[in-house]
Amino acid sequence: MAWTYAFDTATPAGTDAPATLDNDARTKALAIQERLNADHYFPLTGTAVSDTDAGKHRKVTAQAVLSAKPTLLTGEAALYTKTVSGVSEWFWEDSDGTEKQLTSGGALNITSSELLGILANATYFTAVDEAGTGTVDLIKAGKNEADDTDVAILPDETRLASNAAPTEDTQVPNKKYIDDQIATKALGTRTGNDEDSAAIVAGTTYQATGDGFLSAWWTSNAGGGEIILYSSSVSPPTTIIDRMRVSANDFSGKLSVKGFIKSGDYVKITSDAAITASWIPLGSGVLT
Repeated sequence: MAWTYAFDTATPAGTDAPATLDNDARTKALAIQERLNADHYFPLTGTAVSDTDAGKHRKVTAQAVLSAKPTLLTGEAALYTKTVSGVSEWFWEDSDGTEKQLTSGGALNITSSELLGILANATYFTAVDEAGTGTVDLIKAGKNEADDTDVAILPDETRLASNAAPTEDTQVPNKKYIDDQIATKALGTRTGNDEDSAAIVAGTTYQATGDGFLSAWWTSNAGGGEIILYSSSVSPPTTIIDRMRVSANDFSGKLSVKGFIKSGDYVKITSDAAITASWIPLGSGVLT
């Protein structure tokens, strides 16, 4: 914006009457106050700059007039702006002449590793702890003991924000999720019944609601005959997974079949004699 008071080094002229010098002095004082008041707190109280905070900064405004870093004297450092892609950005030059761009695209240039600096080897990045009374280690660079590759190392007892199950293959699983997976893979309670508490019998098609192991055997010696265990993804199942057969002349014992049943598959037993069956789930699946 235009200044109200002129700051002109050509005044007063040598030919000006001495009686005008006081007016020129007041104009220059007002011009200085006006210009300092742009970024500094430099207000007038009546005709005087008398506020005890006078001279402190309101803000710092810089012109983007540099196209290259400035040439500094030994021991000097500078904070300045340059135009980058049509935007004025802040830069810093240290006393060694090293230049850092502090802002980018209207934000702090925190993506710059040079700006942030690089931690020393085997040193944790730290933060103020939750109580605000100390610090806590967050992460550091280290080695994979298996193949000596560089990896990120987290401190012992590191935890996730919640015990929610991971939703992507690359996410870090939490202890609860692992415990839940172990629980689902543990053998469940052995039973000879289906979901409705009815005995598992030959000739009926069942569907497994979870992985499990099914076995069946003749209840008594029955002479010749066979027992077959079927299981597949279709109903009724037609794929034989176990089978025993014997003639009447060479059998004096009991036949049996057994096999692993996949969750969601159908299963059926056919037998020439009465059977007893046993189902043990891998987790909590049942036969329905």
